[in-house]
Amino acid sequence: MSNFWKVQQPIRWKGKQYATSEHLYQSRKFIYDGADSSTRAYADIVRAAKTPYMAKLLSRMELSRARFPWQEPVVKLIAEHKGTAIPCPDWEKSRLDVMLQVLRVKFAHDEQCHRTLLSTEGSLLAEHTPTDKFWADGGGGGGENHLGRSLMRIREEILVEQMAEAGSLFDDDDGNGKRKTSGETESYCTTKKQRKN
Repeated sequence: MSNFWKVQQPIRWKGKQYATSEHLYQSRKFIYDGADSSTRAYADIVRAAKTPYMAKLLSRMELSRARFPWQEPVVKLIAEHKGTAIPCPDWEKSRLDVMLQVLRVKFAHDEQCHRTLLSTEGSLLAEHTPTDKFWADGGGGGGENHLGRSLMRIREEILVEQMAEAGSLFDDDDGNGKRKTSGETESYCTTKKQRKN
């Protein structure tokens, strides 16, 4: 379920393809109302990155010196576009909403990811790493775990939607073109496992 996971078919969003949800998320930093053509062009550079990690580095625009040969093109692109590609001014405030939007697209798009997410029903989801205290659990559980929380929220949305669809099976007409009244409708009950928040 990692955002670095390469989905079976590229994710499509607004007519463009993204190799991973990380590519889409990092590109979105440069796609916003008021973004100029240079900024939007840089979003396409992020989108075309060879790996999700490269997309992340390009989006951060912080790398100024290559420690490894594969970083050299990343450093060059950042240097060429720094000052002309302007990240969303409200990114810190909007990034959680953007992540939710990206995850909705991902799990609607890829059936394998969809099934994997639903198979975790009742479980606490967390990215376990000491290097990230915002998206992950910080390694020892002290992080904010926003990615895990976002995944659990998407999972809940999918389950609620499935329950609503299953419930609608009992809302058909009575065969004579009339809707069943609530007294005639079969009850539908689902017991969910308790999960930690």
